[in-house]
Amino acid sequence: MPAIAVSLIGTSIALAVLDLRRDWVDHATGAAFLVGMVMIGAGLPVFR
Repeated sequence: MPAIAVSLIGTSIALAVLDLRRDWVDHATGAAFLVGMVMIGAGLPVFR
């Protein structure tokens, strides 16, 4: 699962850098949301 999170973070950062001139706030929010969902999804089986 960490590999998925890392790849998502890397992809989101790359998109944010590429579209920096547009609206990086939206990308940062989207990246934080995706990472949060992945961490929650990865953490649920661990805590059960």
